[in-house]
Order: sequence, then C-alpha cells, then structure tokens
Amino acid sequence: MDRELVARLAVCEIQKRNEDLKILTFDTTEMAPEDATKIEALKEKTLNEEEKKASDSDVSIPPGFESLVKRDEYSNSSPRSKGGSKMRKKRVWIKELCFKHNVHFLGVQESKMTKLELFQLKSMWGNFNFDYACSMTMGRSGGIITMWDPNVFKKNIIWCNDNYVIVEGKWKNSVEDYFLINVYGPQQQPEKYILWDLLRSFIQNHQENFILFGDLNEVRCATERFGSNFSSSDATIFNAFIQDVGLIDLPMGGKISHG
Repeated sequence: MDRELVARLAVCEIQKRNEDLKILTFDTTEMAPEDATKIEALKEKTLNEEEKKASDSDVSIPPGFESLVKRDEYSNSSPRSKGGSKMRKKRVWIKELCFKHNVHFLGVQESKMTKLELFQLKSMWGNFNFDYACSMTMGRSGGIITMWDPNVFKKNIIWCNDNYVIVEGKWKNSVEDYFLINVYGPQQQPEKYILWDLLRSFIQNHQENFILFGDLNEVRCATERFGSNFSSSDATIFNAFIQDVGLIDLPMGGKISHG
C-alpha cells in the first residue's frame, strides 16, 4: 500500500475511536482497484460494527433493569416505541424509493437526528456508496439530511443552517457549478421571512445554477393549502422571494404519503 492510503486508513481508525466516523467522505473512485477495495472494506466493517453497537446497547437502561424494559419493549402505549417505529418505517420507505427511481441525490427533512449515525444514513440510501451533509435537530422536530452518489455528483463546499443544507458541486460530465438547497421551512413568522431573506442574499451573491427543494412549509396560493389556514401575507412574501431570485416553480403533481 502507498503512503497516502496508509495515512487514510490511519485517519479512519482515529475517527472510529473518536466516534466521528466521517470515513464515507473518502472518494475511492480514482484509487487503484486494490486500494479502493481496502478502503471500501474498512467502511463496511466500521459501519457494521457501529450498527451492531447501536442495536445491542442502550445507555438509557440502567444495569439490572433490562428485563423490565424488555417486557414493555413492544408496548403500543410507549411514546418512544411509537416514535422509533415511525422513523424506521420512514427510512425503509425512503430506501424503497431510492431503489425504485435510481436516486443519485436525496434530500430528507424531519430526520430528528440529534447526532451523526451513519448506519441510519446507510439504511436510507441502501448501500455504502454515498457522501452526505447533515443539519442536526435541536429539539423534538427538525433535522435535514442531504445524500448523494459521489460517482455522479462531486461536492465542493457545504453550508448548513437549522433550516437548510446547501451543497455546491458539479454533476458528472458537467463544467458548471450547481447549488442544491435542501430546505426545511419554519412554521411561523418572523422565522419564515428571515429564512427567505437569507436564501435571497445567498442566491444573489452566487451567480450559478440553483435547485431548491424540500419541505418549505409554505404555499403560493390558497388552492395549495390543505388542512391548515392560508396566510395571504406569508404567500406574498414567499412569492416575492421566488420572483426576486428567478426560481421556476415546478409542478409536482400530487402528494406522496409513507404512512
């Protein structure tokens, strides 16, 4: 093995011990095949160990009380059980969509991840061949995850905020830069106005190609609002933002539910 690969393996081991686990950002596509195989094997081994550790241990259960917890493990009355089951279903649903539509770039909102857990990212993507950027949740809701195939999209820079993750990079065989903005919009004012103002300034200061997507928690007109009250003033602010930055609203044709 060459010195560069040895150094990368050493960094992997250090990060593993520190539970930082950011080894998936290592791109192996341009390595020699035998070196790439070693790196990929280390990725898989590390993630499998982390996944097993997460499933086998629970620091919230005091020693000696495991049997009491096991009896209530599948109780429908447990809020924790309900929440965990719902998130697992969401991850399975996302993985199925990725396989069905051959997804190369993915945006997830309401991840509810309070810390980086790579085995959960892998459970959504379906394999280990991904790079990622995350904004962790600070409370009971929120959290944004952006994932992509490094063989298709090469990142350059990442910007993160509680309400967005921006990844700047190039698509394979493209010479132009693209900014992909994954948004999880706030529910109330003035937070909504602040977000659109921040994104307006960012887009206007970076004259490139932009794709904005996610759960914006906003609509452009009353006919788009279902199950909650429509605010004409909020819609006016949102429409002004779209017009100011020159975005095109693509009709998506309906709502998808994962249950």
